[in-house]
Amino acid sequence: MNPGSDPAIVLSIQRRLRGSLLDCASAVPWAPARDLAAHLLLSLDDPGAGWRMSVEWLRDRFDVDRVEGGIWEGDGGLYTLGSAQARRRDAVVPSVRGIRMPMDSAVLCSLANDSAPFVLEDIAQARILDDDLRSDLIKVGTRMKIASSLHFKGATFGFLCMDHVHRSKRLSSTQFEQFRLVTGAVLGEILGAAHRLGRLGEAPTERALDERLTPAERKVLALLGSGLGYKRIAQQLGRSIHTVDHQLRSIRAKLKVHTNMQLLSLLSSAPAMRPFVEPAQLD
Repeated sequence: MNPGSDPAIVLSIQRRLRGSLLDCASAVPWAPARDLAAHLLLSLDDPGAGWRMSVEWLRDRFDVDRVEGGIWEGDGGLYTLGSAQARRRDAVVPSVRGIRMPMDSAVLCSLANDSAPFVLEDIAQARILDDDLRSDLIKVGTRMKIASSLHFKGATFGFLCMDHVHRSKRLSSTQFEQFRLVTGAVLGEILGAAHRLGRLGEAPTERALDERLTPAERKVLALLGSGLGYKRIAQQLGRSIHTVDHQLRSIRAKLKVHTNMQLLSLLSSAPAMRPFVEPAQLD
């Protein structure tokens, strides 16, 4: 089982977020944002659905031509715009999907380090954009962009942008604060939790296994994968059952699973883990 889809884990996080966003004294004060949060919590184990719901809600609520966003890893490479995208239904609005920019570009780094949204009122004159990105945005009709980073547990994990194409319509101060509230208090928390849940099920690479597990832990994992229980593993390795239990706890923590059943499922499904389900090579 993908630990990120474990119903008990999902339910626990749903309850925690419902309590902080909807039920406590400091809950989200804006009724439309609370309604969005309630719907997003129902799709917590489906990050794609959460992103689609978010961009469509922002498009309709703020009456913009296009909303787009996606995940930002912040460790080099390229960021692709429009992983999630919603466009105005009653007009022709080009897609931004496929436009790429370096993850260490000035505009992304500036946005990632600022918890407040910022507004580029005139894309053609925005100095923070490099020439190639400005040209790409103008080609898809972007006249004005309102951008916000998404934060979870103190770290930036994504971006959301609202674009005007057919007109440049400023947000009122009230709308700006509403956008800030939604992206910060609601979407950051819920989409961030969904992203973290999805990553729980990512298969570790062979290099990651080498870095995370000690040689002794790799031997224990190999024996578990070959079908042995705690007692047989302890006999094979000349260790106590207590030591085997301690090592398996450590392995589960490092691989971000919660039970041996989840660990065995990961062993059988991840290419990098398959050597551990072959007959153990312990010499």
